Amino acid sequence: MKVFISWSGELSRVAAEKFNLWISSAFNTEYAEFIISTTALHPGDRWRIFLDRQLSESDVAIIFLTRESRKAPWVLFEAGAVGKSVGSRIFPILVDISFSEVPNPFEPFQSIELLNGLKMWELALQIRMMVYKEHGFKVPELELKKSFDQWYEGYRKEIQKVIGRSFYDGEWSTVGDGLVVGQIARSPFVARSLFRVATHRLDFIAQNHYYITVDCEEEHLELIRKFLRNKHRSVNILAMDPTNRPAVRAWSELMASPHFSQDLNRAVSSLHRWKQISLKEKWPGTLSIKLTGLIATSQSFYDGDRQHGGLVMVPQVNKPSNFDRPAIVITRKQHRVAFDSYWTSYFERLRRAKDIE
Repeated sequence: MKVFISWSGELSRVAAEKFNLWISSAFNTEYAEFIISTTALHPGDRWRIFLDRQLSESDVAIIFLTRESRKAPWVLFEAGAVGKSVGSRIFPILVDISFSEVPNPFEPFQSIELLNGLKMWELALQIRMMVYKEHGFKVPELELKKSFDQWYEGYRKEIQKVIGRSFYDGEWSTVGDGLVVGQIARSPFVARSLFRVATHRLDFIAQNHYYITVDCEEEHLELIRKFLRNKHRSVNILAMDPTNRPAVRAWSELMASPHFSQDLNRAVSSLHRWKQISLKEKWPGTLSIKLTGLIATSQSFYDGDRQHGGLVMVPQVNKPSNFDRPAIVITRKQHRVAFDSYWTSYFERLRRAKDIE
Protein backbone atom coordinates (compact mmCIF):
# COMPACT_ATOMS: atom_id res chain seq x y z
CA MET A 1 0.00 0.00 0.00
CA LYS A 2 1.38 3.39 -1.00
CA VAL A 3 0.77 6.49 1.15
CA PHE A 4 1.60 9.91 -0.29
CA ILE A 5 2.39 12.72 2.19
CA SER A 6 1.76 16.19 0.81
CA TRP A 7 2.87 19.62 2.03
CA SER A 8 3.25 23.20 0.80
CA GLY A 9 4.98 25.99 2.73
CA GLU A 10 7.50 25.97 5.57
CA LEU A 11 5.21 25.08 8.50
CA SER A 12 3.50 22.37 6.47
CA ARG A 13 6.88 20.98 5.38
CA VAL A 14 8.23 20.71 8.93
CA ALA A 15 5.05 19.00 10.16
CA ALA A 16 4.97 16.59 7.20
CA GLU A 17 8.65 15.64 7.30
CA LYS A 18 8.67 14.89 11.02
CA PHE A 19 5.45 12.90 10.71
CA ASN A 20 6.94 10.93 7.82
CA LEU A 21 10.05 10.05 9.81
CA TRP A 22 7.95 8.53 12.58
CA ILE A 23 5.32 6.71 10.56
CA SER A 24 7.87 5.23 8.13
CA SER A 25 9.74 3.80 11.10
CA ALA A 26 6.61 2.63 12.94
CA PHE A 27 5.28 0.82 9.85
CA ASN A 28 8.60 -0.77 8.97
CA THR A 29 7.14 -3.31 6.55
CA GLU A 30 7.30 -4.02 2.84
CA TYR A 31 3.50 -3.72 2.74
CA ALA A 32 3.42 0.03 3.48
CA GLU A 33 5.39 2.60 1.51
CA PHE A 34 5.36 6.27 2.54
CA ILE A 35 6.28 8.82 -0.13
CA ILE A 36 7.12 12.47 0.53
CA SER A 37 8.66 14.61 -2.20
CA THR A 38 11.48 15.99 -0.03
CA THR A 39 12.97 12.52 0.49
CA ALA A 40 11.80 10.66 -2.61
CA LEU A 41 13.21 13.03 -5.24
CA HIS A 42 16.87 12.82 -6.20
CA PRO A 43 19.04 15.34 -8.06
CA GLY A 44 18.30 15.14 -11.77
CA ASP A 45 14.85 13.58 -11.35
CA ARG A 46 12.14 14.98 -13.57
CA TRP A 47 10.01 16.07 -10.65
CA ARG A 48 6.69 16.54 -12.45
CA ILE A 49 6.82 13.11 -14.12
CA PHE A 50 7.91 11.49 -10.86
CA LEU A 51 5.17 13.10 -8.79
CA ASP A 52 2.49 12.39 -11.40
CA ARG A 53 3.41 8.72 -11.24
CA GLN A 54 3.53 8.62 -7.44
CA LEU A 55 0.19 10.38 -7.14
CA SER A 56 -1.57 8.11 -9.62
CA GLU A 57 -0.23 5.02 -7.84
CA SER A 58 -1.03 6.14 -4.29
CA ASP A 59 -3.77 4.48 -2.29
CA VAL A 60 -3.83 7.10 0.48
CA ALA A 61 -2.93 10.79 0.71
CA ILE A 62 -2.10 12.55 3.98
CA ILE A 63 -2.19 16.29 3.28
CA PHE A 64 -0.85 18.80 5.82
CA LEU A 65 -2.93 21.97 5.63
CA THR A 66 -1.88 25.33 7.09
CA ARG A 67 -3.15 28.85 6.58
CA GLU A 68 -0.37 29.27 4.06
CA SER A 69 -0.94 26.01 2.17
CA ARG A 70 -4.69 25.42 2.31
CA LYS A 71 -5.32 27.26 -0.98
CA ALA A 72 -2.02 26.47 -2.69
CA PRO A 73 -2.67 25.20 -6.26
CA TRP A 74 -0.10 22.45 -5.82
CA VAL A 75 -1.83 20.98 -2.76
CA LEU A 76 -5.19 21.04 -4.55
CA PHE A 77 -3.61 19.35 -7.57
CA GLU A 78 -2.15 16.57 -5.43
CA ALA A 79 -5.46 15.98 -3.68
CA GLY A 80 -7.27 15.80 -7.00
CA ALA A 81 -4.74 13.41 -8.51
CA VAL A 82 -4.98 10.99 -5.61
CA GLY A 83 -8.76 11.37 -5.53
CA LYS A 84 -8.96 9.94 -9.04
CA SER A 85 -7.35 6.68 -7.93
CA VAL A 86 -9.76 3.84 -7.30
CA GLY A 87 -10.21 3.20 -3.60
CA SER A 88 -7.92 6.05 -2.57
CA ARG A 89 -8.47 7.88 0.71
CA ILE A 90 -7.50 11.41 1.71
CA PHE A 91 -6.74 12.54 5.27
CA PRO A 92 -6.29 16.33 5.66
CA ILE A 93 -4.16 17.15 8.71
CA LEU A 94 -5.04 20.58 10.14
CA VAL A 95 -1.83 22.10 11.46
CA ASP A 96 -2.90 25.63 12.42
CA ILE A 97 -6.44 25.91 11.08
CA SER A 98 -9.84 24.85 12.43
CA PHE A 99 -12.47 22.64 10.80
CA SER A 100 -14.44 25.69 9.66
CA GLU A 101 -11.43 26.82 7.61
CA VAL A 102 -10.94 23.61 5.63
CA PRO A 103 -10.96 24.41 1.86
CA ASN A 104 -13.99 23.18 -0.08
CA PRO A 105 -12.17 20.38 -1.99
CA PHE A 106 -11.28 18.74 1.33
CA GLU A 107 -14.64 19.06 3.10
CA PRO A 108 -15.88 15.56 2.13
CA PHE A 109 -12.86 13.96 3.78
CA GLN A 110 -12.11 13.15 7.40
CA SER A 111 -9.98 16.04 8.67
CA ILE A 112 -7.74 15.56 11.70
CA GLU A 113 -6.32 18.25 14.00
CA LEU A 114 -2.59 17.74 14.38
CA LEU A 115 -2.67 18.99 17.98
CA ASN A 116 -5.32 16.40 18.93
CA GLY A 117 -3.30 13.39 20.04
CA LEU A 118 -6.29 11.02 20.18
CA LYS A 119 -7.25 11.75 16.58
CA MET A 120 -3.66 11.38 15.37
CA TRP A 121 -3.52 7.98 17.08
CA GLU A 122 -6.77 7.00 15.39
CA LEU A 123 -5.18 7.91 12.04
CA ALA A 124 -2.32 5.52 12.77
CA LEU A 125 -4.84 2.79 13.60
CA GLN A 126 -6.73 3.41 10.35
CA ILE A 127 -3.55 3.05 8.32
CA ARG A 128 -2.75 -0.14 10.24
CA MET A 129 -6.19 -1.54 9.38
CA MET A 130 -5.89 -0.59 5.69
CA VAL A 131 -2.55 -2.40 5.46
CA TYR A 132 -4.18 -5.46 7.05
CA LYS A 133 -7.17 -5.45 4.69
CA GLU A 134 -4.94 -5.15 1.63
CA HIS A 135 -2.08 -7.46 2.59
CA GLY A 136 -3.25 -9.49 5.60
CA PHE A 137 -0.44 -8.07 7.75
CA LYS A 138 -0.95 -6.26 11.06
CA VAL A 139 1.62 -4.11 12.80
CA PRO A 140 1.32 -5.18 16.48
CA GLU A 141 -0.94 -2.60 18.12
CA LEU A 142 0.94 -2.54 21.44
CA GLU A 143 4.22 -1.84 19.67
CA LEU A 144 2.59 0.83 17.54
CA LYS A 145 1.02 2.50 20.59
CA LYS A 146 4.32 2.50 22.49
CA SER A 147 6.07 4.06 19.50
CA PHE A 148 3.33 6.67 19.10
CA ASP A 149 3.36 7.67 22.78
CA GLN A 150 7.13 8.08 22.77
CA TRP A 151 7.01 10.23 19.63
CA TYR A 152 3.84 12.32 19.65
CA GLU A 153 4.25 14.60 22.69
CA GLY A 154 7.62 15.84 21.51
CA TYR A 155 6.27 16.23 17.98
CA ARG A 156 3.27 18.25 19.18
CA LYS A 157 5.41 20.61 21.26
CA GLU A 158 7.89 21.11 18.45
CA ILE A 159 5.15 22.01 15.96
CA GLN A 160 3.55 24.38 18.49
CA LYS A 161 6.87 26.20 18.80
CA VAL A 162 7.12 26.51 15.02
CA ILE A 163 3.55 27.86 14.95
CA GLY A 164 4.43 30.38 17.66
CA ARG A 165 7.55 31.54 15.82
CA SER A 166 5.54 31.91 12.62
CA PHE A 167 3.04 34.11 14.45
CA TYR A 168 5.58 36.48 15.93
CA ASP A 169 8.02 36.53 13.02
CA GLY A 170 5.49 37.03 10.29
CA GLU A 171 2.28 38.56 11.58
CA TRP A 172 3.22 41.51 13.81
CA SER A 173 3.83 44.94 12.35
CA THR A 174 3.35 48.58 13.16
CA VAL A 175 0.01 50.13 12.34
CA GLY A 176 -0.51 50.82 8.65
CA ASP A 177 -3.54 51.90 6.67
CA GLY A 178 -3.31 48.96 4.27
CA LEU A 179 -3.15 46.41 7.09
CA VAL A 180 -6.17 47.81 8.90
CA VAL A 181 -8.35 48.31 5.85
CA GLY A 182 -7.50 44.84 4.61
CA GLN A 183 -8.96 43.18 7.69
CA ILE A 184 -12.40 44.81 7.91
CA ALA A 185 -15.51 45.47 5.88
CA ARG A 186 -15.02 47.87 2.99
CA SER A 187 -17.29 50.64 4.25
CA PRO A 188 -15.31 53.91 3.99
CA PHE A 189 -16.74 55.05 7.32
CA VAL A 190 -15.64 51.89 9.11
CA ALA A 191 -12.21 51.88 7.49
CA ARG A 192 -11.44 55.51 8.31
CA SER A 193 -12.81 55.30 11.83
CA LEU A 194 -11.04 52.11 12.82
CA PHE A 195 -7.78 53.27 11.30
CA ARG A 196 -8.05 56.51 13.30
CA VAL A 197 -8.69 54.49 16.46
CA ALA A 198 -5.74 52.23 15.77
CA THR A 199 -3.40 55.09 14.97
CA HIS A 200 -4.15 57.04 18.15
CA ARG A 201 -4.99 54.33 20.68
CA LEU A 202 -2.91 51.32 19.69
CA ASP A 203 0.75 50.68 19.08
CA PHE A 204 0.57 47.37 17.27
CA ILE A 205 -1.99 45.47 15.22
CA ALA A 206 -1.87 41.72 14.66
CA GLN A 207 -3.78 39.22 12.61
CA ASN A 208 -4.84 36.36 14.88
CA HIS A 209 -3.76 33.78 12.33
CA TYR A 210 -2.18 31.06 14.42
CA TYR A 211 -2.95 28.97 17.47
CA ILE A 212 -1.56 30.52 20.64
CA THR A 213 -1.52 28.22 23.64
CA VAL A 214 0.05 28.26 27.08
CA ASP A 215 2.61 25.76 25.78
CA CYS A 216 4.08 28.58 23.68
CA GLU A 217 5.01 30.69 26.71
CA GLU A 218 8.60 31.12 25.55
CA GLU A 219 7.38 32.68 22.30
CA HIS A 220 5.20 35.11 24.28
CA LEU A 221 8.14 36.03 26.47
CA GLU A 222 10.29 36.60 23.40
CA LEU A 223 7.70 39.06 22.10
CA ILE A 224 7.85 40.94 25.41
CA ARG A 225 11.66 40.99 25.28
CA LYS A 226 11.40 42.40 21.77
CA PHE A 227 9.24 45.25 23.03
CA LEU A 228 11.66 45.89 25.88
CA ARG A 229 14.61 46.03 23.50
CA ASN A 230 12.71 48.60 21.46
CA LYS A 231 12.12 50.64 24.66
CA HIS A 232 8.32 50.39 24.53
CA ARG A 233 6.81 51.44 27.84
CA SER A 234 3.25 50.50 26.96
CA VAL A 235 1.95 48.36 24.14
CA ASN A 236 -1.73 47.93 23.38
CA ILE A 237 -2.49 45.27 20.78
CA LEU A 238 -5.62 45.00 18.66
CA ALA A 239 -6.04 41.42 17.44
CA MET A 240 -8.33 41.21 14.44
CA ASP A 241 -9.42 37.90 12.95
CA PRO A 242 -10.97 38.27 9.47
CA THR A 243 -11.92 34.58 9.53
CA ASN A 244 -14.37 35.15 12.40
CA ARG A 245 -17.51 34.57 10.36
CA PRO A 246 -20.11 35.66 12.97
CA ALA A 247 -18.29 38.97 13.37
CA VAL A 248 -18.14 39.48 9.61
CA ARG A 249 -21.87 38.79 9.33
CA ALA A 250 -22.55 41.24 12.14
CA TRP A 251 -20.54 43.92 10.34
CA SER A 252 -22.53 43.54 7.14
CA GLU A 253 -25.97 43.25 8.79
CA LEU A 254 -25.70 45.93 11.46
CA MET A 255 -23.39 48.55 10.03
CA ALA A 256 -26.35 50.55 8.72
CA SER A 257 -27.84 50.93 12.21
CA PRO A 258 -28.56 54.56 13.23
CA HIS A 259 -26.81 53.74 16.52
CA PHE A 260 -23.60 52.59 14.84
CA SER A 261 -21.73 55.89 15.32
CA GLN A 262 -22.42 56.14 19.06
CA ASP A 263 -21.57 52.47 19.55
CA LEU A 264 -18.26 52.99 17.77
CA ASN A 265 -17.52 56.04 19.92
CA ARG A 266 -18.34 54.01 23.03
CA ALA A 267 -15.90 51.33 21.91
CA VAL A 268 -13.19 53.92 21.29
CA SER A 269 -13.71 55.35 24.78
CA SER A 270 -13.52 51.88 26.31
CA LEU A 271 -10.27 51.20 24.49
CA HIS A 272 -8.85 54.49 25.71
CA ARG A 273 -9.75 53.72 29.33
CA TRP A 274 -8.43 50.17 28.90
CA LYS A 275 -5.06 51.59 27.91
CA GLN A 276 -5.06 54.06 30.81
CA ILE A 277 -5.57 51.17 33.23
CA SER A 278 -2.80 49.16 31.57
CA LEU A 279 -0.40 52.09 32.02
CA LYS A 280 -0.84 51.82 35.80
CA GLU A 281 0.49 48.24 35.84
CA LYS A 282 4.24 47.94 36.31
CA TRP A 283 6.04 45.10 34.59
CA PRO A 284 9.72 44.21 34.88
CA GLY A 285 11.32 46.71 32.56
CA THR A 286 8.33 49.08 32.94
CA LEU A 287 6.45 47.36 30.13
CA SER A 288 2.65 47.12 30.13
CA ILE A 289 0.86 44.99 27.55
CA LYS A 290 -2.81 44.40 26.82
CA LEU A 291 -4.23 42.30 24.01
CA THR A 292 -7.64 43.63 22.99
CA GLY A 293 -10.19 42.25 20.56
CA LEU A 294 -12.75 44.33 18.73
CA ILE A 295 -15.68 42.13 17.76
CA ALA A 296 -19.07 43.09 16.38
CA THR A 297 -21.92 41.81 18.54
CA SER A 298 -25.64 42.20 18.04
CA GLN A 299 -28.64 42.92 20.24
CA SER A 300 -29.37 39.23 20.73
CA PHE A 301 -26.43 38.99 23.13
CA TYR A 302 -27.92 41.57 25.50
CA ASP A 303 -30.81 41.01 27.86
CA GLY A 304 -31.88 44.57 28.48
CA ASP A 305 -28.96 46.93 28.51
CA ARG A 306 -29.16 47.53 24.76
CA GLN A 307 -32.64 47.23 23.28
CA HIS A 308 -31.67 48.67 19.92
CA GLY A 309 -30.16 46.64 17.12
CA GLY A 310 -27.03 48.69 16.73
CA LEU A 311 -23.50 47.45 16.35
CA VAL A 312 -21.71 47.18 19.68
CA MET A 313 -17.98 46.69 19.99
CA VAL A 314 -16.43 46.06 23.39
CA PRO A 315 -12.89 45.10 24.41
CA GLN A 316 -13.24 41.40 25.11
CA VAL A 317 -11.72 37.98 24.72
CA ASN A 318 -13.81 35.48 22.82
CA LYS A 319 -14.64 32.17 24.41
CA PRO A 320 -13.81 29.59 21.73
CA SER A 321 -16.27 27.03 20.50
CA ASN A 322 -15.11 23.43 20.19
CA PHE A 323 -12.69 24.06 17.34
CA ASP A 324 -11.97 27.80 17.45
CA ARG A 325 -8.62 29.20 18.49
CA PRO A 326 -8.53 30.75 21.96
CA ALA A 327 -7.55 34.38 22.24
CA ILE A 328 -5.02 35.31 24.88
CA VAL A 329 -4.98 38.06 27.49
CA ILE A 330 -1.56 38.87 28.88
CA THR A 331 -1.88 39.57 32.60
CA ARG A 332 0.29 39.77 35.68
CA LYS A 333 0.06 37.00 38.25
CA GLN A 334 2.41 36.49 41.17
CA HIS A 335 5.07 38.76 39.65
CA ARG A 336 5.30 36.79 36.43
CA VAL A 337 3.71 36.83 33.00
CA ALA A 338 0.69 34.54 32.63
CA PHE A 339 -1.54 33.87 29.67
CA ASP A 340 -5.25 33.46 30.44
CA SER A 341 -7.03 31.41 27.80
CA TYR A 342 -10.38 33.23 27.87
CA TRP A 343 -13.03 34.69 30.14
CA THR A 344 -15.60 32.15 31.19
CA SER A 345 -18.76 33.50 29.57
CA TYR A 346 -20.03 36.30 27.39
CA PHE A 347 -21.90 38.00 30.22
CA GLU A 348 -18.81 37.84 32.43
CA ARG A 349 -16.84 39.52 29.64
CA LEU A 350 -19.53 42.19 29.34
CA ARG A 351 -19.53 42.78 33.11
CA ARG A 352 -15.77 43.22 33.12
CA ALA A 353 -15.95 45.63 30.21
CA LYS A 354 -18.53 47.67 32.15
CA ASP A 355 -16.31 47.61 35.23
CA ILE A 356 -13.58 49.22 33.14
CA GLU A 357 -15.99 51.92 32.04
